[in-house]
Amino acid sequence: MREPTQSKRNHQLCLSILYSAHLEWRKEDAMNLHRTRIALRRSATAAALAVVVAASAVNAQTPTYTFKIIRFDTSSATERSITVELVDASNRQPVTNAQVDVVHTVYAANPKTFPPLRRVVVPLKPDGQGGYVYSDEGLRPGNPVRLRARLPGQSSPIWGAVHVND
Repeated sequence: MREPTQSKRNHQLCLSILYSAHLEWRKEDAMNLHRTRIALRRSATAAALAVVVAASAVNAQTPTYTFKIIRFDTSSATERSITVELVDASNRQPVTNAQVDVVHTVYAANPKTFPPLRRVVVPLKPDGQGGYVYSDEGLRPGNPVRLRARLPGQSSPIWGAVHVND
């Protein structure tokens, strides 16, 4: 058996050093990746906790309101109408000083239009008894109607939906 030459031994030594350095680098990389994942999990948990706390603080400050249908009128063949009211859940009384709107999401006719969706806001007329009237020929039983109300003194709107039933 022949002895390897000095240059071949040097080459093998160099390869073994490079390979061991590569293994060390992979081990360090795996540890750094593990530390990064732990840090990301901690920060995601902290962010989720902050969102929950902020949401509960907002819910604690603002009273809860609900929308409900008080009348569904189908007497006209072309126009159907509903009368909705905004109810304060704390005292179950209708709110009469709100500005209530129906919000439709409309898709753009041209696919190149940006943004492809837009909101169409239809203000509702108060009926003088705490209700707000919405008329539309496309109003059908089972269809949801998205509503938005703004109250004096409140910065954020109240969102809700009602489902039209027979």
